[in-house]
Amino acid sequence: MKRLAVLLLVVCGCAPPAPRHEASEALKACAALRGPAESVADVVTRLNALPRPVSVPCLVAALPRPVDVVASTSLTSAQPADSAQSPRIFFLTRGLVLSVVPAGVGLHLVELGQWTSSTVTLKAEIELPLTAPLAGDAPITRIKPVGAGSSTQCGLCHRGEAPHPTIDGGWVSIAYQPGKGTEVKLDALAKEHQGCVDRAEASERCDLFHALFDVGELGQGAFAAEVERFTQ
Repeated sequence: MKRLAVLLLVVCGCAPPAPRHEASEALKACAALRGPAESVADVVTRLNALPRPVSVPCLVAALPRPVDVVASTSLTSAQPADSAQSPRIFFLTRGLVLSVVPAGVGLHLVELGQWTSSTVTLKAEIELPLTAPLAGDAPITRIKPVGAGSSTQCGLCHRGEAPHPTIDGGWVSIAYQPGKGTEVKLDALAKEHQGCVDRAEASERCDLFHALFDVGELGQGAFAAEVERFTQ
């Protein structure tokens, strides 16, 4: 049977699957506290339950699995992609879009969009690592008007910005999905993870890729068709 398997590999030109990389004890501890992530409140609850200081990889490891992801090389954002090898990564849950980057200026930020309709989200942002309990409204009230105007930093790109009708300090605006031509597929992310494994690289970038792939199943996600595409 073993000889037959080897022969099939030679004939097909295929390779055996790479062995699964063993998650670190720190990531296992974060994944063990996994819970819902369908709202900003859910994410705050999860952060406050995780071992401190809570890093971005720890939060990613604690997201429910399987989870669908979309990645993009788009640079026009408060959390821009660093490169095609370190793209912006969106996690799509039933009620929430959560995004992170493996490298660059947004490395320690978690951007959140809680769906209030099929095309509009409540905007929120968290800066990690977290060393103390996070107030329930902190990610929402962090999004504040710029200067004396009534537009937030999110409103510089997202159309239709307005105060949330019932959440004090909350702002909603049109949601966007990555523009065509900027997508980075899941198999490309997997190759970046494998590169981290092969090099035995210790870095914040690779910590995030390990949090993506070492603690549960990912799926290739897609935004709903009615969500506008970003054009820049």
